[in-house]
Amino acid sequence: MEEEVAPTCKDQPIVIRAQFDMERPIRQIFMRHGCQIQADTDYLEITFPAGTSRRKQLPKTLDDRFILSLPDGWIVVQVCVKGLEYSILLYQRESS
Repeated sequence: MEEEVAPTCKDQPIVIRAQFDMERPIRQIFMRHGCQIQADTDYLEITFPAGTSRRKQLPKTLDDRFILSLPDGWIVVQVCVKGLEYSILLYQRESS
């Protein structure tokens, strides 16, 4: 079950701060789907393309989870762990 999270403006990109070792193949996957990746000192700032929708996944668990649907149909799950300044992103790797 999911609910729309407001405000999600389909005309504006969604920016998420994440922390993980983003190897070159992973960066290429995100970039192939229209994402931009900016490296900070401790985090990566990932800008999802305009037209990406963000829905909260229910039922609520200890950590908030959101489903990001990109304009090309690719799905990414954002896990917001309480107490952390960044999110964990789950995605399906593409076959090469």
